Amino acid sequence: MDPLVAAEEVGHKFLKSIGTLVMDKTEDLWLEILETIRRSPRGIIGTHNHKYNLLHAFADYRHDAAVEFLLSKGADVDAEDKEGKTILSKAIVRRDEDLSRRLVDAGASVRHKAADKTPLHIAAEVGSEKIVAMLLDRGADVNDTRDDGDGYTPLHVAAGNGHENVVTLLLERGADSTIKSKFKYTPLTLAQRNGFHSIVKRLLPKRKWIF
Repeated sequence: MDPLVAAEEVGHKFLKSIGTLVMDKTEDLWLEILETIRRSPRGIIGTHNHKYNLLHAFADYRHDAAVEFLLSKGADVDAEDKEGKTILSKAIVRRDEDLSRRLVDAGASVRHKAADKTPLHIAAEVGSEKIVAMLLDRGADVNDTRDDGDGYTPLHVAAGNGHENVVTLLLERGADSTIKSKFKYTPLTLAQRNGFHSIVKRLLPKRKWIF
C-alpha cells in the first residue's frame, strides 16, 4: 500500500509505526516512502484535522534520524506546514540548539520567514543566545523586520520580551536600536513599556558631555 494512503487511513498510528521502523533501521519501507516523495515532493499526509509534510511529521515526533535520512535524500528542509512553520522554526521554539545547527548545516535558510518571522526573530523571542549567535554567524540579517504587520526587528523582539543577553549580543553584532516599527515603537519603547529597566539602560543613547 502507498505509505501516504496508509497514513490517511490510520493517522498518527502510522507515523508512530514508521518511527519504530526507523529505529530498527528497516530500509524497505523507506525506499517506498522516498519513491512517493519523488512523485509528490511535498509529501502531504492527512492526520486527523491537520496536514503535515512528511518531514514535519518525523520532526514533530522527534525522530532526528528519520529527519536526517529524508534530508539526505533531498527532502525540502524549508518546507512549511499548514501554519507556515518550518522544522527549523519549531526547533528554535523548543530551544533545541543542536538540531537547529544541524538543520542550518543541512541547508535550512537563515532568512526564510516562517509564519512571517525569520529564524532570528524566533530565537530572539525565546531568548536563546546561542541560537542567535549561530544564526548571525551563518548570515542572518540582524535588522530584518517581521512581515506580520508590526515591523519588529529581532532587537524589538528581544527587548520587548526582556532578554537582556540577547539584546546585548544583537547590539554587538550591529543591530540598529533606532529602527521604528509600523506603530513608531523603538526597541527602547518596548522595553520601557514592559518594565525591563536594565534593558532600558542598555538602550538609552549615551550622553555626550561637553566641557
